[in-house]
Amino acid sequence: MEFVDFRLSNKCNFACRTCEPNFSTRIATEAINNNLSEFYAYTPKSKYITRSTTELKNILPTVKRAMFTGGEPTILQEFYDVLELLPTDIELQIVTNCSNVTNKFLDSISDFNKKHITLSIDAIGDVAQYIRYGTKWSQVKQGIQSILDLKCSVIINSVISAYSLPYLDNLVKFVLDNEQEQYGLYFAICNNPDFLHPKIYKDRTDIIDIID
Repeated sequence: MEFVDFRLSNKCNFACRTCEPNFSTRIATEAINNNLSEFYAYTPKSKYITRSTTELKNILPTVKRAMFTGGEPTILQEFYDVLELLPTDIELQIVTNCSNVTNKFLDSISDFNKKHITLSIDAIGDVAQYIRYGTKWSQVKQGIQSILDLKCSVIINSVISAYSLPYLDNLVKFVLDNEQEQYGLYFAICNNPDFLHPKIYKDRTDIIDIID
């Protein structure tokens, strides 16, 4: 086993409006408590999805590339437990919402020479706090800077939805203003549910002006 995609839990401190219960305990709680399962592709019976790391110990010595996502991996103790078992010469990939970039997190990845960190951000400022419920933008912004200071490979993964599209220019400007050579931007389209797809805008003149 040379590549492992670790999704240890759906535990997350955000309830992003384009996410679902399988990837967020906060959304899972809402879906279960308010009988909203019909709006999601999959809703677990419990708000928590946890996966045992015990059986992983036998394959970790052969791993050459490991990716961690969630939920939010930086708030999981299991994430740190697995990191301690991994060889430090592997390619380490982490997807994070940048809300918990603590000294513990930074110390735990410091010995890995090949690091790639994906920043999951859909907007900046107040818009980010609305779309990705639970966001404190000042905290996330500081987390982004701490990750950029690592001088490792970094990319922003942004979901374009009906909420974020009108403010896309602000996000792009934020990226460009940082002037980081290793800083990239990748867009994905929110295809489900339909009412959050960017195509809902019938008069797209203003939107096209923003993108241009």
